[in-house]
Amino acid sequence: MNFDKLPNDIIIKILHQNKINKQNEIYKKRHNLFIKYLNYYIDEHGESCAENMFIGKDIRTDCEFLEYEEMWGTSFEKAIELKWGKESFKDFADNNF
Repeated sequence: MNFDKLPNDIIIKILHQNKINKQNEIYKKRHNLFIKYLNYYIDEHGESCAENMFIGKDIRTDCEFLEYEEMWGTSFEKAIELKWGKESFKDFADNNF
């Protein structure tokens, strides 16, 4: 595509739409990843997960998710580390995984 012959407003609209499309792809990946994360809790705790709202309250399940989905070293690990505190998360992960 030759951008030299297009008016500026069309070029800007195309670039803006490309940016939106890329952001939508990122959101889809995050959404799917979060669903996997929730499935780990549901598989681990069964119906009690929904009844007692255990989601996000089990460091072992968080670490299992990171291990089995190969998510160590990602922003998801950083979010879980922030949730549990750096020292307690590091101690648990080092001793159990």
